[in-house]
Amino acid sequence: MRLLSALATTALFIATPLFCSRGEVLPPPPSGVVVHSDRLICPKPEKFPPLRPPSEAPVVLAMSGGGISVIVNKVGEDLVVTSVAPGGPGDKAGLRAGDRILEVDGKRPIDLMEAVQLVRGENGTKVKILARHRGEEKPRSFEIERAAIVLPPIPRSVIPGDPNSEHGADPTVLSKIELPDKATKEQMRAYIEEICLASGQQNIFRSDDPQIKMLEKVGYANLNLLIENLSTMPWASFYVQKAIMSLVQPEDRDLIIANLSKAPQLIELVQEKSWAAAAKSEICKTIQNKPDRIPNGFVMALASLSDPATYEDLSSAFSTSYGKYQLFEVIRTLPNFDLKKAVDAAWEYQKTGQRYAPASGDIEDYSTAVLAARYGHRDALDYLFKVLDAKVDVRSGFPEPAEAIRSVTEIPSGENLATWYTNAGDKIRFDESRQRFVAE
Repeated sequence: MRLLSALATTALFIATPLFCSRGEVLPPPPSGVVVHSDRLICPKPEKFPPLRPPSEAPVVLAMSGGGISVIVNKVGEDLVVTSVAPGGPGDKAGLRAGDRILEVDGKRPIDLMEAVQLVRGENGTKVKILARHRGEEKPRSFEIERAAIVLPPIPRSVIPGDPNSEHGADPTVLSKIELPDKATKEQMRAYIEEICLASGQQNIFRSDDPQIKMLEKVGYANLNLLIENLSTMPWASFYVQKAIMSLVQPEDRDLIIANLSKAPQLIELVQEKSWAAAAKSEICKTIQNKPDRIPNGFVMALASLSDPATYEDLSSAFSTSYGKYQLFEVIRTLPNFDLKKAVDAAWEYQKTGQRYAPASGDIEDYSTAVLAARYGHRDALDYLFKVLDAKVDVRSGFPEPAEAIRSVTEIPSGENLATWYTNAGDKIRFDESRQRFVAE
């Protein structure tokens, strides 16, 4: 089994190794291509059950039991249908992509998980949905009979050599989206929303896709509308960010910085424009609001300042970031920065996450355990031995389990690691003076 990692359905990553749900390692995409991945981790499917999606990710109504076979995402304060399974209960009742779900059986869901709970039920029973079609003011009532789930099109990982696995921009759909002459603000918002909804089922995004030029048409004077959209439709953020970057001017620095807390993706622009010093207070404020997973750019931006006044926030951002093993190299040389405190918090965060499962195949768990073991965490050492026992092959760029274990222990070079671990048992302790685990 390979130790693999991918990102959630709403996350994007560029020019890095990709992994599909069959556990295959995929080559990096071409330059300028971004790929959606459909799994948080990619272990052998027969051994590890599917994970519940994070609350901000698109969900199928419902995930198990009887449902209506549509995918819904959070857009601002609304729940919006982004995909409808052809022939499914929702499709037969008349639900469409772009519909806003207002009520389920008379109750307004507060989030995606509550919507799932309200819609889920026995096959053959009925659920009432109050929804508003895109472009209409008056909502409609739909009485839908629950049935076995028919999955709508969901973005999947790209499989090399299989053109059917690639779902990119759809020129036919996009050609029907037009920005009216002398468009009002609301028409522009609707135009941006339509482009983003039309991009919702893609798993591959290119820098020459038409969405970028289409979004640029809203113009510099309406930059705020694009920024606003970053926080409401994150799955299309690649296109929106590209459009913002092409339109932004130096005088927009304060506008970008002011919106960091609402649209953390803007940190990439802050870094590119060398605005980190000016954005320091807003960066720290965003970190203090404790989003679930802070973008790595926040760690890199604060680290570039080498400002002790920001170290507490920097440590907090590091603990909840993705890719802590690589980010550790960014922060390890900062003068007077408490690395142990940062790694301690990172390990505790990692252990309490939904994905944490020893030897499950999650590279973030493993790489954080490597760091935590260096700072005396016995449970991190236990984790490394479990990975060793599972005979997991580690992705390039990370130490092998045996190497990681020997670097934090004083096991004689000729002694079998597993034998030492079994025999030592509860006698293992961390010697602070030697910075190694020893058996006494």
